[in-house]
Amino acid sequence: MVRMLVVLSVAVVLASGAALAQDAKGKDSGTRTHGTVKKFDFATGTLVVSVKNRQNPDGKDQEFKVTDATKVTVFAVGSGDKKELTGKAGLQGVKEGTPIRVVYADGKATEITVNPPIPPKKGDK
Repeated sequence: MVRMLVVLSVAVVLASGAALAQDAKGKDSGTRTHGTVKKFDFATGTLVVSVKNRQNPDGKDQEFKVTDATKVTVFAVGSGDKKELTGKAGLQGVKEGTPIRVVYADGKATEITVNPPIPPKKGDK
């Protein structure tokens, strides 16, 4: 009887841990992609990113809507200085071919990083 109680208690703890882990996955900030800026229309807030990856080695254009709530982080080339802005104003002056990383949900950009820093490879110091 005591063994069964212990086994059931362990099962409940494991099941609740799995449920919490699943809950954390559901709160993900969105889907991520990276590429280069193809076009940004300030008037409409439309950003077009050229994405190249294993599935699309020739590149594929993805379109995102930039809203007033979109968080934009711009890293300066060379110095690594960063500015944190919001909305379309954060992308003003971004040129075609600029590296960019976008976090999005339902076609709307939630976070944009312009000139994202490249993390060091494993083994590099």
